[in-house]
Amino acid sequence: NNCSVAGKLQVEGLRKLDSPRAKNLLRHTLAQQGVTLPSTVKLEEILRQLLSSRPDAKLHIAFGNTEIRCFKGALHVRPLAVPATTDWLLAWRGEKLLAIPELGGTVSFLQQKGTGINLSKLMEKAVTIRLRQGWERLRPDCKRPRRSLKNLLQEAALPPWEREMLPLLFSGKHLVWVPGIGIDCDFQAAAGEPGLVVKWQRN
Repeated sequence: NNCSVAGKLQVEGLRKLDSPRAKNLLRHTLAQQGVTLPSTVKLEEILRQLLSSRPDAKLHIAFGNTEIRCFKGALHVRPLAVPATTDWLLAWRGEKLLAIPELGGTVSFLQQKGTGINLSKLMEKAVTIRLRQGWERLRPDCKRPRRSLKNLLQEAALPPWEREMLPLLFSGKHLVWVPGIGIDCDFQAAAGEPGLVVKWQRN
């Protein structure tokens, strides 16, 4: 069965099947994700949209509290995210865990010496979590120049909708940490310094 790659249903695979089999596969994929299945009519409509979409199309189908998106020819089934507005902001006041229902996940903070973010430098200014606005720059590698977050995220091959829903950690106006990308060079903890290891976990 070459319809599924790395656990993700491939649209090209669906195209090769006859309609009843394609419908069954789609239904099976949705059921595996624990989704409340749409009506037969809606399922046929979803299938029609999938099969008629261009490979690079930004397909987005929502039904119930679920959404289907396509990225690089693969199907992503996920809970319908409530889009947080770009001026959304959350203050961090030393919590070990910060649940962020708006972004569908939890950020954890673990104090550890000599690794992660330099804690004292981070705490010099107010620490906040925000969403990407589009102007951010980061230097995760001290040997390379500062780069736009947009380019870094594209290189990381993150689906576009995930790029918009990442919790970014700031100290004052400085972008410190981006999930999956790294910690800004200026804020990396050196050996022996109190550090903070931050992780983003999707629900």
